[in-house]
Amino acid sequence: HTAYRRQRQMCIRDRCYMDNFKKVSHVLVIMLKVVEVLQIFGSVLSIGALVVFTVIQIDRPDIVTTEMKKLSLSSQEPFTLFICLLINCISLFLVARFTKQIFEWIELSESPFIPQISNQINKISAALFVYIIVPTGSVNEINLSSVVLGIVIVLVLYCLSAVLKYGCSLQKEVDGML
Repeated sequence: HTAYRRQRQMCIRDRCYMDNFKKVSHVLVIMLKVVEVLQIFGSVLSIGALVVFTVIQIDRPDIVTTEMKKLSLSSQEPFTLFICLLINCISLFLVARFTKQIFEWIELSESPFIPQISNQINKISAALFVYIIVPTGSVNEINLSSVVLGIVIVLVLYCLSAVLKYGCSLQKEVDGML
């Protein structure tokens, strides 16, 4: 009887926390929708810049060659940099999309311990890793510290995912007791 009362008190206390968490989640979902739109806009601009650069390179190679010499770029490097920029825009878009999905699920559920959140965190870690390791400057300069940082972030997020999976199993166990 005492364990049942304690569990009931904990559920009442947790409900207050979840109400506040749901309000914050709602605001974050709105903010992440804006970020998604901005990322799509950035990707479109990247593709547009790549198309314009390609057209200019075909039409007026002398202008492109002169400007590239000023910047010390090889003939393929601008194209590669645009591709890297596009990959980074897509990676950040995916991070925003996956994060928004987490907060939408939290907003709709009674507990943050649902299996989908753990899987979504794994997707976020993969997209962040891609974003971190894809160069944004010279393609010849892959920054070792960025790769190490990417690996650390992936490992931390993987650990967080494992903790949430464990929380899911505890949640099932507690739900089974009631």
